Amino acid sequence: LVVEHAHIDQLSLYIPIKDNQFTIRKAGKILPFDDREVKHRHFIFHLNIPSQTTQTYYMRVECTSTLYLPISLMSSEAFQTYDHETQLGLGIYYGIVLVMIFYNFILFLSVRDKDYLYYVLTLLSLHGLFQLSENGLAYEYLWPHNVWWANHCMGLFLNLAIFSALLFSQSFLKTKEYSPRWHYTFKILQGTALVLGLFNLMPDETPFNKLSIFWTSKIGIIVAILILIVALDRYWKNYKPALYFLLAWSSLILGALMVGIRAQGWLPSSFLTNYGFQIGSALEMILLSMAIGYRLYIAQKETLAAQQVALEQEQIARQAQNEV
Repeated sequence: LVVEHAHIDQLSLYIPIKDNQFTIRKAGKILPFDDREVKHRHFIFHLNIPSQTTQTYYMRVECTSTLYLPISLMSSEAFQTYDHETQLGLGIYYGIVLVMIFYNFILFLSVRDKDYLYYVLTLLSLHGLFQLSENGLAYEYLWPHNVWWANHCMGLFLNLAIFSALLFSQSFLKTKEYSPRWHYTFKILQGTALVLGLFNLMPDETPFNKLSIFWTSKIGIIVAILILIVALDRYWKNYKPALYFLLAWSSLILGALMVGIRAQGWLPSSFLTNYGFQIGSALEMILLSMAIGYRLYIAQKETLAAQQVALEQEQIARQAQNEV
């Protein structure tokens, strides 16, 4: 029995034995990782169900985040095949993330354009740390013995991702020069994200911690929509690099939207709905790298054109002076 939701606080499986008696198996993110029946990022229980029989099991679930239950029942052999393919896909995804981080950081060191640095921070926080925490890989491989950190880090990483995405958007879309009101709005949202990130580290059930849990995802949705609106505005005002930005950001939002709809139970769990965010963000990473390169090309072209105009004006001035 596989429950593919890494952020269930506590899960109790009641297995009937006889005379209304049950064996209880517990799992959940609030328990040490080593206590899991199977050492896996998802919650897995071994069941012994004889062929051609029907068994009834009961499950009690406690969850402070969005509750959805993608439950699968499969043989050990089928699970090994499924898990192997899933791990391969995730390995490819995080390989792309690492390549893009190093690629853009090297470009930053080469050309000293701050867009590359801000994009590296976005890749690291959003596609790296937040995604590793969200799908349970961070708890499994990075900090399996730190229950408190595993339960608080995702909110912190999400707020850092919001901060970095706003910082990158401000720089790439040049909001300070051409959209000062949006630039100021983004500044406020950046401060809000940092405060909520700190609140997330407060003890559980405290007002500040509850405030962070309640508002972080909502602020993330607001920020995603506002960035899309500002990019559209810049594109309509003939800022050509904004087209690549729009395509990239739209693919990310579409992937996140599929996951969100799945979480509400409006779409069934499948590879596409479970990993839509990774698929969308992989496209986003490639398109945004192209967008930064295109923006740099446009900037260099404009600089060369301005230098050419200045040179021609200087030549005209010298010619006029010689005639005099």
